[in-house]
Amino acid sequence: MLAPVHLGAGEFFAEPLLVEDAGAREVRIELAEGARLHLSAFVFATDAHTRLSVTVDLAGRDAQFFFHSLYIASGSGSAGIDVRVNHLVSDCNSRQVINGIIVRGNGLCGA
Repeated sequence: MLAPVHLGAGEFFAEPLLVEDAGAREVRIELAEGARLHLSAFVFATDAHTRLSVTVDLAGRDAQFFFHSLYIASGSGSAGIDVRVNHLVSDCNSRQVINGIIVRGNGLCGA
């Protein structure tokens, strides 16, 4: 599991995340009132199973989470991204965009 991320009231953070042939990886995020996080994830699997799991708690009003991701599988690799967003209060916002590509042959992709 990667280190948990906690953003306090009004904080903004934008971060890219790269996961390569690493098995399963987890990220836990908590956003307080007015916090904003823009997370971009890139997951690559060549000959291994690679999965990224992201759990986000929107714990404060006006918290915003934007997630853009791409996963690519090639060879015998499989790649996937799991996202769970918990809207714990009213007036919070999230958006997730997940794209996947099979590069060649027998790669397996799933979101």
